[in-house]
Amino acid sequence: MGSDPISCDAGCQSGGPEVVLDELLATWTPTHRGAADARATQFRRELGLPTDRPIVMTGHQPTFWHPGILAKYLAAGAIAERTGAAPAWCVPDQDVVEPGRVRVPVRAGEHHSTAGSWAVEEHDLLAWPGDVSTVPAGARAAGSLTDRAPNGFEPVAERLRVHASEPNAARQAWRAHEDLLIGRLGLPEAPTVYATDLNRTALFVELAAQMRRDPAGCVRAYNAGVLAFPDAGMRELICDTRHGRIELPLWRLGRGAPREPVYSHELGDIDLAAVTPRALLLTGLLRLAGCDLFLHGTGGGAYDRVTEHWFKAWLEETLAPAGVVSATVRLNLGVPDVTRADLARAVWRAHHARHTPAMLGDEAAQREKEALVGQIRSAQRNERAALFARLHDLLAEVRRGHAPALDAFDQNVLGIGAALADRTIADDRTWSWMLHDDATLLRLCNEIRRRLLIGVGGCA
Repeated sequence: MGSDPISCDAGCQSGGPEVVLDELLATWTPTHRGAADARATQFRRELGLPTDRPIVMTGHQPTFWHPGILAKYLAAGAIAERTGAAPAWCVPDQDVVEPGRVRVPVRAGEHHSTAGSWAVEEHDLLAWPGDVSTVPAGARAAGSLTDRAPNGFEPVAERLRVHASEPNAARQAWRAHEDLLIGRLGLPEAPTVYATDLNRTALFVELAAQMRRDPAGCVRAYNAGVLAFPDAGMRELICDTRHGRIELPLWRLGRGAPREPVYSHELGDIDLAAVTPRALLLTGLLRLAGCDLFLHGTGGGAYDRVTEHWFKAWLEETLAPAGVVSATVRLNLGVPDVTRADLARAVWRAHHARHTPAMLGDEAAQREKEALVGQIRSAQRNERAALFARLHDLLAEVRRGHAPALDAFDQNVLGIGAALADRTIADDRTWSWMLHDDATLLRLCNEIRRRLLIGVGGCA
């Protein structure tokens, strides 16, 4: 590759974790919806979820995500341990993501256009014949392994190879990820729900029928939720009743094809086996009947307020509680903690050192300069040119005599500029959790457990 990828074996320790965790999660008391709700019991049974105890659920797209997302899984496992609930995972495999793509920080080489010592490289661990960039992970065939995995991702590549017989890329990537979560972090084995599983449940069929009967009512309630929470970043669905164009919160998936929106006039003719929920309907279904507590990251915590508003207005349903968990953990790349203000000061000093002999340790030249400046201020106009010339000659002589010191000022500017460029990479919180060493991950796990009031030491 012509560069040196970061290696956890080479000491990729990071700073202490910064954990975001809703305080209600520390005191949450399970209420088993399935115990008194035949609909929830049936839904869970259809998806292979436990029906004999409460469920704590979280999930994410099938990519090799960062510690902020890992924190949700650690918290779900810890809450399940504390309360006797069952953990469960969900995978939004209807999303268009690159399940084998990973990013790594590398030592900058000649082929990198960077001012600093570090650069970013992307690698695809999986490859497919043809262009599948617009195909959801759950509609792609499993990928084949590319030639070489970057440092830190060799275990990932090995597990992807083990699961190459999975029916699609989403399941291949998630199964590989799950193996590492269990084997390296000691997370409990737990059932997994894929978004594309939900169309085989009676509850999904029921809600699809409700959409078909009154598509405008469903979408108006959905859009009211979007408008109620504009900071959630969700867009309204098309609701053109005049022309019969009503966009439903559903995707149509075909093997190896881009996903397509579903409109109300199409719903009666589509095989529901090819239909999957969009994001809000997915979490709405899971919180309505699939779990008793759902853990979101900060983004999901924002958009699921729309879901709550929508389900209340559309179905008069209250969803299971949800909490937000996230974390910031950074790799230690040995980059100085510099700011733009530090760079501005260094530039100022390098410039002023050329005009201020005292900054170079030349006090005699400084006194001579100040005397000349005083003479220039009081001189007649016709005398100033000669005095200015003497001043410039003096400063030129000082610069020649102190060239190494001036060069040091310039090098300091370059060094801080390079460090500032590297800070963008060092401050990135989205490096995969697999690039962090075990001690760092243990600190993250124990901080989450401490915040959830169950003590430390529960991670592998």
